[in-house]
Amino acid sequence: MSPNVKKLGSYVIAAIALSGCIIVKVPPPARNDPFQPPGPNPIAIQKGSSHRMRLNCGAQANFRSSMMGALENLVIEFHGDNLSPAGQSPSVPIRLTWAGPNTAWDLPFNVGSQNARKAMGSITVNGPGGTHNFTVAMPNGPDCGPANVRIEFR
Repeated sequence: MSPNVKKLGSYVIAAIALSGCIIVKVPPPARNDPFQPPGPNPIAIQKGSSHRMRLNCGAQANFRSSMMGALENLVIEFHGDNLSPAGQSPSVPIRLTWAGPNTAWDLPFNVGSQNARKAMGSITVNGPGGTHNFTVAMPNGPDCGPANVRIEFR
């Protein structure tokens, strides 16, 4: 290796150290971890089902249901755990959206704060029969980071 390359490398390392920028990478989930990245295919919306996923920047999980009868009192419970280091992303954004016949909503929320690393809540959905789509997404942005999310349909 030439002396110029070594010198350049030491300048780059010194610049990174002086910038105060620390990059911490959260490892991907282990193979047997129940929280895995969501797949590309929509998941069926069924009362009594529970789904776990690991969301990272730009990831989304899609749920779909074709209900012949009216959708009555479907309770969606959501739980999120912020996995990023507290100093890096104290709060990560997650967005829940619903689209169906005569029914649509968009619910953004943040998982975590300086003191708590979790967020949870529930929402009740009513609507006419037909195809309903539900999406859980983490938008790209400066504060996005990994989060474990659990969705339960009751």
